[in-house]
Amino acid sequence: MKAILTEILIIATAATVQSQTLISGKISNQKKEPIQSVNPQNPRAFNLVGWQKFATPKAWGGDKAKAKELLQQANQLLMQESDAGVSSHWGKTEVEELLKQIK
Repeated sequence: MKAILTEILIIATAATVQSQTLISGKISNQKKEPIQSVNPQNPRAFNLVGWQKFATPKAWGGDKAKAKELLQQANQLLMQESDAGVSSHWGKTEVEELLKQIK
């Protein structure tokens, strides 16, 4: 009996975590779009959304092809900043590393 109750508790906990993750994902998706709309030339916004698409399982909205596209956009914008003499390079290494992982 104790084993059955333990198994039920484990299943219920997993279901709760999964539903909370799905809710958090929806909220996160709603928050990222305003980031890009405030400044569409901000490479960090593309980096953030690209990383999220890369790290999220496909069943929950992840998309490696979309991640690659967003990270390439971030990389291009980072290079433009560099060419323009903007000293900030936050995200450049991360973008390059993620792009290496996506085939």
